[in-house]
Amino acid sequence: MAQKLVNVPIKVVFGPMHCEWRLTAPVEDAGLAVYTRRITGRGERKFDPWSIRAAFLGLHSTSELTRFLQTTGVFTPYDDNFRNLVEWQRLICKLMTTNPQKWPTLAERFDKRKVTQILRNSTADCSFLWASGKPCARLWASYTLRAMVLSVQVDHLRGAKFRFCMKTDCGKPYEVTSAHARLYCSQECAHHASVRRNRENRRRERQIR
Repeated sequence: MAQKLVNVPIKVVFGPMHCEWRLTAPVEDAGLAVYTRRITGRGERKFDPWSIRAAFLGLHSTSELTRFLQTTGVFTPYDDNFRNLVEWQRLICKLMTTNPQKWPTLAERFDKRKVTQILRNSTADCSFLWASGKPCARLWASYTLRAMVLSVQVDHLRGAKFRFCMKTDCGKPYEVTSAHARLYCSQECAHHASVRRNRENRRRERQIR
């Protein structure tokens, strides 16, 4: 008997495993920060994976990264450390614009260990919710990386397309929702970029004079 494809609403829930993160050495550059962890148990709080992903991609400072890790708990069950924030951010962004079928090939461009972590975190516990409202499939993630990877997979399932902010010190992803050639993730970034261009133009004009 042939299998039937069914369109089912999907709900992704992130219920983190709590742990304590320790910065191994004082460092101001979050990209160089290295943390070790100690798992302390399961928490009660639930998070939206898409909000967690956006927060992760927006991290810049070590203090921000420390707060994020302490709030979201275990990053991945397969590694007791966290390091190389910038590469993790670039890899998550690449997942958003790469067909999941081709994710294994990213090992040619990124740290193979990180790509392996991605692939190992690409599955989740699944259950069906019937009690209230419209029935749906619930995907459960207990780890930060798994929650973000699941959010990316669901975005691919629904056909979402992403671009990245052209503002030099931003680069955040934003969903393409129209044919309009949008270059920035927000009006704020567009305004800041415009102010910078105007200042640069005035500086060049003064040099020419």
